[in-house]
Amino acid sequence: MSIARDKHTATLLHDGRVLIVGGKQADIYDPAGQSFSMAASSPTNRSSHAAVRLSNDTVLVTGGYVGSLPASDAWIFDPATSSFTLLPATMVIPRATHAMTLLLSGEVLVTGGFTGTSPHDEVDIYDPTAQTFTGVRHMLFHRSNHEALLLPNGKVLVVGGTTLESGFLATNEVYDPAQDTWTKDDYVM
Repeated sequence: MSIARDKHTATLLHDGRVLIVGGKQADIYDPAGQSFSMAASSPTNRSSHAAVRLSNDTVLVTGGYVGSLPASDAWIFDPATSSFTLLPATMVIPRATHAMTLLLSGEVLVTGGFTGTSPHDEVDIYDPTAQTFTGVRHMLFHRSNHEALLLPNGKVLVVGGTTLESGFLATNEVYDPAQDTWTKDDYVM
């Protein structure tokens, strides 16, 4: 990498390059040339954010800490121009250490995170066509630092994470985007 960093994201692009966001700049790693180059107009001084590659091969980058405060902003990275654009829409609340999952519909599920005082249960859906965030039904549990995985049936499994009330979470939950419902998954990993 061109700079030292932690709490960053690395997203595989459709052409095999890797977008690395976090710290003072964003870089693109080219495995063919084994080289790094700086991306233009990148979201700077950001950590503990989330990134996901969209169906149109752009990358959505949301939230994270900017300095010591959680952010609600969102950026789109276009690999064709190797540059970022700040979206006019923001997430419903500022958040860091959250998770994003690309749904079968092409929309993105944004779950949980830390708002500065504690983990929360807020959930957004990002619509890439309208470039908007909409709040949907809250999770059953407040959580941050969790993982959210798309299942073959189109539902999303949210596992682990932390909460101020009980520390590490052993309770999982499943989101059904077709019904906008959450159910508890009692299977402990």
